Amino acid sequence: MISFGNAAYPVGTITYRPGPMLASADSFLITIKGKQTHGAAPWGGIDPIVIGSQVVMALQTIVSRNVNITEAPAIVTVGRFDVVTTDLGTVIDQVNRRFGTRFERFEHTPEDVELVFRLIDERERRPDEKTVDRFLSGELTLPLVLDRIAELDRRRTPTVRAEHAVPRPSRERESSATALRAELEDPALAEPLRRARALYERLASASMS
Repeated sequence: MISFGNAAYPVGTITYRPGPMLASADSFLITIKGKQTHGAAPWGGIDPIVIGSQVVMALQTIVSRNVNITEAPAIVTVGRFDVVTTDLGTVIDQVNRRFGTRFERFEHTPEDVELVFRLIDERERRPDEKTVDRFLSGELTLPLVLDRIAELDRRRTPTVRAEHAVPRPSRERESSATALRAELEDPALAEPLRRARALYERLASASMS
């Protein structure tokens, strides 16, 4: 078999070797769910960082101890190691300690959550005003941003996106989701949905074989 591709070789040259030479790439995502606890009592929770570190090391042995790379080139790379948390205030504290910044702590209260949604709404629906962007860059303080938004509302400055298109929860989105769920539960759709699921499963199985 002969294939053509780009590699780290001089332009205008042809390189070959017996057996496989290059390989295709694929990706994977692993989610590790931990259990929150106090830093002084780690035994009371489940630390996903420790588990994730062990997973990364174990993944490396797939190639280093199980694959003959002289016959089949192979590499396993963990490209990102993200931490996801619902306690954003703690994350901000960690950033401030590490980099000497002075970001205000976010408290997960209904009022603060509503404020975040309001800023998301403003940024998405009136992007040309750049009001929220100027706040994120440090040019405007939060009180000035809120005053600016209130002024735009008073002037009825038009928005460019429908309410349901803004990326945050809303009553309209929930109403639409509820209506859609009701439609999908209609007995008349039971058979078409069954056939659709069966077709999807066949296509998914074929693509993995």
